[in-house]
Amino acid sequence: MKIAAYVQMNRVYNPTGVGKHVINMLRCLHKMPGVELHMMTSTQFLRPDGTLPPENPLRDIPVTGIPIPQKQLDLAWLTLGRPLADRWAGGADWIYCPTEMPVPTRRSRLAVTCHTLWWLEKGAPWSGDPRMSRERLKWRWRMAQIRRRAEAVFAVSEFLAQRVAELFSIKPERAAVVGNGVEPAYFHAAETPRDTSQPPYLLVIGGLTEMKDGQAVLQLAELLAVRKTAMQIWVAGGCDAELGRRAAATAGVRLLGYKSLAELPRLLRNAVALLMPSRGEAFGIPAAEAMAAGTPPIVSPWGALPEVVGDGGIILDKNATAADIADIALRLASDESYRSAIAQKGLERAKMFTWEKCADRVLARLRGTDANVC
Repeated sequence: MKIAAYVQMNRVYNPTGVGKHVINMLRCLHKMPGVELHMMTSTQFLRPDGTLPPENPLRDIPVTGIPIPQKQLDLAWLTLGRPLADRWAGGADWIYCPTEMPVPTRRSRLAVTCHTLWWLEKGAPWSGDPRMSRERLKWRWRMAQIRRRAEAVFAVSEFLAQRVAELFSIKPERAAVVGNGVEPAYFHAAETPRDTSQPPYLLVIGGLTEMKDGQAVLQLAELLAVRKTAMQIWVAGGCDAELGRRAAATAGVRLLGYKSLAELPRLLRNAVALLMPSRGEAFGIPAAEAMAAGTPPIVSPWGALPEVVGDGGIILDKNATAADIADIALRLASDESYRSAIAQKGLERAKMFTWEKCADRVLARLRGTDANVC
């Protein structure tokens, strides 16, 4: 099977869940027997000799340059449906886009992966922001083009697949759940002893933003300070400006900035728990990573988080308060048998989430079969 993958290469350099998905899915597909994979991307990301730079994690996969800047190319594809991507696809059976881009094609079939629809969730706390109205219009147009052009639409969770079907009437035979995976480094971290020489901390991954309910994180930090506990909250990732200012002035909050794959597994391993109160997760990769590292995730009951965590972590009640979360965190810190029991369940559950299984699901759908890999 010949697959031409259109890669928005700026996503590859972005340390988010979508970037991880793009990198790992393409690496896995490239290694699969019977698959001939090459990438298409804007020449702006290539060196003069037409190759990717050495630091690019996809540099070992053959690439074809499209002589149009990515921003202009994506806009033309979204609005005009031109130029057709077939001219760079090399006669591929499928054009596979691991992000939400409705690539126009005539001969090759198109498969697109959806990672989120949080812009469209009108009942969410952030939906009243005027910026969201503009984004909703853009995403409705984008998804309408995906519905029209794509023969296969992948979603990263059952929750998201259901929302895509509800909002855009995509038939079940065109949709499939592909999921997300966890890098081996997190499983390796679980095999090493925890460093308990530093103060106990909850780890937040993804920064402090409205979508990830940074307000709830700061409320918890303020309560822990009032209770005079040793528990801290460490935050990896970027922050909304106002939330970042508040965090910097809140006792017990440590802003770490962005952390690499080399650093995150140990940060997770040494944490009392991962804290993820987000309202808008269509998957929630950090929750799966925490389980793989042997660290219990404390997650909200919203979106796909309950689906991912199952019995491998603590799913908060819809009406949980900062005091409730503090009680859970402090029990995890003081009761090692309780924490270990949850962590062990999480380790077993994390085995579900491998990038190889995700790639198997993609290939099975493209071949028109079902992969029994769940």
